[in-house]
Amino acid sequence: MIAAEQVDTLRAAVIALHESGSATAILSAAARSAQWHPAVVERVRAQLPAFADQLGALGFDVRQVISPAVRVAEPPAAVAAPRTVFGAGPARVPLDPALRAGNGAKSAVFGVGPAAAGTDPALQRGTPKPQCTRSVDRPRHDVEIPTIPTLSAAAVLGQRSHKPPLEFEGTLDGLRGAPIDDLAGIRDDAGVGDKELERLTAAGIATVYDLMMRVPLRYIDRSEITPMGALRPGMKNVATVGKVLSTKADWGKKYARIEIGAGSYRVTSMQFQQPWMAQRFRRDDLVLMWGDVTEWEGFIQMAGALIAPMRDATAPFVPVYPQSDKHQVSTWTLHRAALDALRRLPALDDPLPQQIRTTRQLPGRLEALRAVHVPDNAADATSGRDRLAYDELLRMQLAMGVQRNAARQQPAVVHAPTGRLTRPWLESLPWPLTGAQNRVLKEIAEDLRSPSPMKRLLQGDVGSGKTKVAICAMLMAAEGGHQAALMAPIGVLVQQHYEEIAETCEKLGLRAVLVPGKNKPKARREALTGLASGEIHIAVGTTGLLSDDVQFKSLGLVVIDEQHRFGVNQRAALLAKGPGGAIADELGATATPIPRTAAMTQFGDVDISILDELPPGRTPIRTRWEPVVSLDDPNHAHWAFVRTQIAEGRQAFVVCPLVAEPETKAGQESEAQSAAAMETATALADGALSGLRIAVVTGRQKPADRAETMYAFTVGELDVLVATTVIEVGVSVPNATTITILDAGNFGLAQLHQLRGRVGRGKHPGFCVLTGEVSDIGQARMDAMCETTDGFKLANVDLELRGPGALAGTAQAGHRAGLLVADLLADADLMHAARADAQQMLTTDPQLLRRPTLRAEVERALGDDAHYLRRS
Repeated sequence: MIAAEQVDTLRAAVIALHESGSATAILSAAARSAQWHPAVVERVRAQLPAFADQLGALGFDVRQVISPAVRVAEPPAAVAAPRTVFGAGPARVPLDPALRAGNGAKSAVFGVGPAAAGTDPALQRGTPKPQCTRSVDRPRHDVEIPTIPTLSAAAVLGQRSHKPPLEFEGTLDGLRGAPIDDLAGIRDDAGVGDKELERLTAAGIATVYDLMMRVPLRYIDRSEITPMGALRPGMKNVATVGKVLSTKADWGKKYARIEIGAGSYRVTSMQFQQPWMAQRFRRDDLVLMWGDVTEWEGFIQMAGALIAPMRDATAPFVPVYPQSDKHQVSTWTLHRAALDALRRLPALDDPLPQQIRTTRQLPGRLEALRAVHVPDNAADATSGRDRLAYDELLRMQLAMGVQRNAARQQPAVVHAPTGRLTRPWLESLPWPLTGAQNRVLKEIAEDLRSPSPMKRLLQGDVGSGKTKVAICAMLMAAEGGHQAALMAPIGVLVQQHYEEIAETCEKLGLRAVLVPGKNKPKARREALTGLASGEIHIAVGTTGLLSDDVQFKSLGLVVIDEQHRFGVNQRAALLAKGPGGAIADELGATATPIPRTAAMTQFGDVDISILDELPPGRTPIRTRWEPVVSLDDPNHAHWAFVRTQIAEGRQAFVVCPLVAEPETKAGQESEAQSAAAMETATALADGALSGLRIAVVTGRQKPADRAETMYAFTVGELDVLVATTVIEVGVSVPNATTITILDAGNFGLAQLHQLRGRVGRGKHPGFCVLTGEVSDIGQARMDAMCETTDGFKLANVDLELRGPGALAGTAQAGHRAGLLVADLLADADLMHAARADAQQMLTTDPQLLRRPTLRAEVERALGDDAHYLRRS
């Protein structure tokens, strides 16, 4: 412990410098400070050597002033203090007597009143006083912190509420009807209060069920409270305890300033965008402050810290709930209400069989709720949270399983694959199928022979051979005397599919047709007649296949490419065109790999086949990122490389950046994006790629014009194709070896990966260059693209970077299933367990008729989307 006179020597030196007009801003701030926190002392000592001459002239020995003996050490009392008791901080450092004096002497109080002439300019400028709704002056005395006992979770929950038990039927769903208006509030023991109730309801917490499912984000371990005197700038995620000394709110600038103290130490927290926080505390309120420690002009701060009142004895772990700045809902409001609800919740039915709870090592439902909101330790909190997440995932998997069971009861087309068509076609291919392709075809053949409708999703990376599998499946349907239809979302992709299918059919004596639009009445009439009579075996088209006048003699199989781009009702309309009221088999395909866990959520009611091998002949694609690639610099290394490739007989893609317009509908290309493609082509033709044959394709061109340009590029009449994302899927030009993606940071990982797949489709290696400045998350995408060409790995990275909502439909599916706790990324193991348990339950009880409580939970969680449960 340092002697008071040593600290006084340092203070006196600073005062003398301040009054001589030689002090810097930091010394001025220190001179104004009545706190003399250890961090301030260290900062001042570090600055004083620059003032050695001034200090010498004033009669101070700089070596004495900055001697290590002056360093403020942590008093032994703080180390020996019990970790479970609040307020056991270090011994007090005497404050400067001059600071305690109120006589108005010039050297008595620093920074009060106008600065004298010749003093530091920083003091002369001053700081304008903010408009405050309430301000409490800082006390000039040590702050005593009372001891707050720590109780076990059982003891905290065992404290009786002054209100009767909650009235509900004893099930979790029963809590959906229990309002929160009579739960304990932040100050009003009689209830939450009208204003608090209004805020909670606006934040989506209207019932006890909503409250119980609001799981804390984290917990603060009371045994790891840091004494205020031990706080140092740079500390992360630390908690300290003190009394509120002052609060200020500026509603114009939208901030609150809250200062707390313990002993002689002070900490300030600025709460930006939350001026209402100043109204939540009163002077001398005992609070816990949690956050990151910073420093401003020598003052210790914890900007944006969590601040929670500590009025009563609590469990060892203090929950931190998601707060709502918009609705002014604080973590302590939720904690106090949850605690009151649990004290009034004596029992809760648990529909999960005991055998599953034992096997999965899951606690009971009421035990889980208690462990989540009032845990004794981290293990209890994790176990309770896992049970709640498992329940959500189980409900979702049961719902999808029941839906699949109901679908299997529908009449289906039974196929009889013979190999009459598939065998000669497979023998004609330039290389054999991969092991993955053969495995998937066996799965499809088994489904086609089944009396239940096939509902299968084919997943495969770019170039994995999905089209070959789809063609083989359609040939299997034709072998049994049935027809097949392939529906794709865009015309370019449809045209490419048709050309490959027509070539195959011609060799095998079959007929395929590209169903034309109504603007070609004669060709359309001939196509529809052939489909209705059965003379045409395979139809290819876009959503035109859904028209009522498109009828089949015996539609047995529907292949839907990029199936996530079609709605459920659209797919169902095409499947319903099977013969005699039967449902056609469905084979969906997607070139956008989806992580297994997310696929189980988004497509839990379908069987999934994965092509995880690339066929021979596919060459690797090298990828690099260049932040700056000028369109008008023909000497740039990248454009020189493109020219070299073209000189060797290859071709190149250039993809224009995404340009969003508010009025553009989802899935439609904006006029600005189309115009950007034209401008890019002009810039390249006049600059970096002058002299080459360049053309443009966009989604806003007439289909005939776009098809003509694509054909010219495919047959080698063009060197460079400048395009929008219209070429993202299905475009295959084996001679194209380079693709340049401009402003790549504007694209997601899935799009970048699909665009990259347009090259490297022939015998020559492919090259992909990503350009443009990117954000931090964009940099992570660029790194991932350069490190791997595996679409499934990239899908996992995308899920980590953007969360489950990055996958089409996943967030919506999760919302429908009531996923308030479960996380698709973190709970992969729980998802697998829930899926396995759901399948086991449904094996013996396909419609959950033996488990009415669980069935009701599933139906209640899904709401209107559970109509198939009510019909079954």
